[in-house]
Order: sequence, then structure tokens, then C-alpha cells
Amino acid sequence: MVYTLVDSKNKRIYVGEAKDLVTRFSQGHPIIKDWDYYRYDVLPKPLEPYRKTIERMMIRSYAMLFQNKKGIPTRGLSDYVLVNAKIDKG
Repeated sequence: MVYTLVDSKNKRIYVGEAKDLVTRFSQGHPIIKDWDYYRYDVLPKPLEPYRKTIERMMIRSYAMLFQNKKGIPTRGLSDYVLVNAKIDKG
């Protein structure tokens, strides 16, 4: 699965991946502790081996849309910030 967490109060977004979402969520997310909304996508079986690659692509796409801490040029569509620590450049 690939998921997105949103902290609407602090206007933060985080993208992640997990084999087991319940286990992953129970571990907590130190980067985005106060998330109050989530969305997840269950990948088709043939795409499961590419889960991390898909996550990285989503993070890169979000970095183009939202402010980020890596200095990647953004369209600045909102005042939300992508808080992922790892963002691939170009």
C-alpha cells in the first residue's frame, strides 16, 4: 500500500508505503505526529514489488505541487508543506 497522511491543523503532508497499514500506523510517524486524515491505495498484486518505487514517484510529484524542505521548485498550490525527508531530485 501507498498512503498519504495529512495534518490539517499544521498544514503538513506525508507520503509513505507499507505492507501492513495497521502495523505501520501503530508505530507512529515522528515527522507528522498529529495527522488527522489519511488515504491509502492498495496496489494490484503485480505492482506490489514496486511499492517503494511508486511511493518515491508520488513523493516527487507532491514535491512539485507543495512546499518542501528540500528546495525543490514548486507550483505553490497551497500553504501545505510536504514533510518527507527523502525526496528524489529530477
